Amino acid sequence: MKKNSIKLYLLLISIMLVIAGCSSTSTQVENESTSSDSPTKVVFWDLFSGNDGTVMTEMVNEFNKEHPSIKVEKITQEWGEYYTKLTTSVLGNKAPDLGISHATRVMQLEHEGVIQPMGEIAEANGINFDDLSENAVNSTIIEGTNYAVPLDYHAFLLFYNKKLLGDLNLLNDEGIPEFNSYEEFISLLEKVKEGNPDITPLALRGQGTHPLRLWYTFYKQQGGGDIYSSKDAKATIDKEIGKNSLEAVYDLYNTYKVVPPKIENIDEMFQSGKAAFMINVTGAVDNTYKVLGDDLGVLKFPTLFDKPSVYADSHTFILPTNPNRDEKTTKAAMTFVKWVTDNGWKWSKAGHLPVSKNALDSKELKNQPFRSEYESESEYMEYLPPNEKVWFANSSELMDVLDSIWIKNVSVEEGLEKVEQVINDQLQD
Repeated sequence: MKKNSIKLYLLLISIMLVIAGCSSTSTQVENESTSSDSPTKVVFWDLFSGNDGTVMTEMVNEFNKEHPSIKVEKITQEWGEYYTKLTTSVLGNKAPDLGISHATRVMQLEHEGVIQPMGEIAEANGINFDDLSENAVNSTIIEGTNYAVPLDYHAFLLFYNKKLLGDLNLLNDEGIPEFNSYEEFISLLEKVKEGNPDITPLALRGQGTHPLRLWYTFYKQQGGGDIYSSKDAKATIDKEIGKNSLEAVYDLYNTYKVVPPKIENIDEMFQSGKAAFMINVTGAVDNTYKVLGDDLGVLKFPTLFDKPSVYADSHTFILPTNPNRDEKTTKAAMTFVKWVTDNGWKWSKAGHLPVSKNALDSKELKNQPFRSEYESESEYMEYLPPNEKVWFANSSELMDVLDSIWIKNVSVEEGLEKVEQVINDQLQD
């Protein structure tokens, strides 16, 4: 189904509902919402697995216990199928009352008619967007209207094994590896390789989203602007910076060979003591700490080039288009959203940084492992520009081209040209 047809289908469905009166689904929702003997039910879809899923389940259970008049029913969809199922549920008039979206996907969902505005509804239920971090909020504003309530930041961190590096005398007196540039970081990785050939210097995924995010991080650190213009529907990559940042990632795999090709599981490699460093996301912190304990060190992503910058995204709450959701259910859903954002330090147990300013400053957050080491990273996080047609953060076409560079199927120069072509083709489709 073409994306530009979705709004028409939604309109037709709404008309059919009016003509038909009440569907069985709406009757069920109405009964559940209006019964004085039962709590107001909020169907909440998420895409959280692993530690994310565990923490969110704990929060839902705690909220339900504290709010006996509301029952949030959390239904987790498979990550790779989530957005397709969400769109299908809206088209089939079976949408959840509340959902999750990445901030970089919000504009596309709005363009397709899958979500509705949240600004006025959120503010009417006590959510103050000024209490949330500005760059996260701005990432979900479309033509002056808030379409989501941000929950967190997630971005890259640099993990290191204190014992492995200490045995090689590669830590300073404070137990921290020292380097101030890309060249110094490479030198440190090469010392690991020379000092203990059985250890992988750096665990980094060899394909997919992580190399894409690393390239974007290096591109931004070298002063690059947006890699595309949604308004002009074309790629806007700075050729020199684009080439240099691609080479910086390529060299890790191929020139210096400090990252082995095709690592199957970077978490398993690092947690088993087979890698000295690991580049991974915030969500990996607590599980890694449970395994390595005091042997683990975590740093905010280092500035290896001209200025601090790191690729980031946010999980956000959204209201799917749902004519069956009544005012009482909407209010209950927003009560849950406010409670979760106000208690962002609890969600941070999944490793992510909360966007609530109060949660960021809370003692509870600072008492969690390593949060004080990377909480300031939120000041220089960079999102991919929102786009109504393409979710570039998860574009398989874009990642396929980048992966062909890392495995040397194409040169950096040819790969950069193909990256531009993929962006242009997708924006102009």
